[in-house]
Amino acid sequence: MGGCNDLEAVSPKDEESQEDMVGRGIKGQVASYKPSAKEKEEHEKSHIPFRRWCEFCVMGKSKNASHKSSDKEEKNQVPTISYDYALPKSKDGKEEEIKMWPILVGVDHESNWITANMVPRKGPDPFAVHVVVKEIEASGYNKMIVKSDQEPAILDLLRTARRERAETIQVIPEESPVGEHQSNGKIENTVQIVEGQIRTMKLVMEKRYGIKMLEDHHPLP
Repeated sequence: MGGCNDLEAVSPKDEESQEDMVGRGIKGQVASYKPSAKEKEEHEKSHIPFRRWCEFCVMGKSKNASHKSSDKEEKNQVPTISYDYALPKSKDGKEEEIKMWPILVGVDHESNWITANMVPRKGPDPFAVHVVVKEIEASGYNKMIVKSDQEPAILDLLRTARRERAETIQVIPEESPVGEHQSNGKIENTVQIVEGQIRTMKLVMEKRYGIKMLEDHHPLP
């Protein structure tokens, strides 16, 4: 998922306006950009970065209003990594009450590096603990803040991971205040990016194979 921080990139031609056309005083019109066959083929491998000319990107990655990071967070001298769970559910999956493995999403505030791992369950599951420890040690930091909300499951997971991490790495826990979405902005936006990518790839597969993928479908993990 390392390339996810490029999801917002848009081709300059997508934003090209027709306002300068002589004799055409039509406002709000945007030039239509048609990708070459090669560009389209390359894009369809991952659907990263977001492209307005791609119907699946538009359907899967339409974003909600972003939460801005607080000034205090941006000025923090100690590197911060945030974690939260994502549990993207389709309408059909909700109606049939299909259980889906949670996705552990992480983001490095400094580099915007994004990770997403499907784990068997919330809380200190051995695989989830291994994932967090591996990411902490691979970050390259010898001191960091590991941030989350106050959900008991993720707090238990991060506590266990702190005990298992290399002794040379200092990990400082930080919990976001209950109800303060602004302090959770970075990870909330990251979860939206990951869920948008999942929706996009799911829509592509459904159209390509003429099937309906529910949350218990094998390719989803």
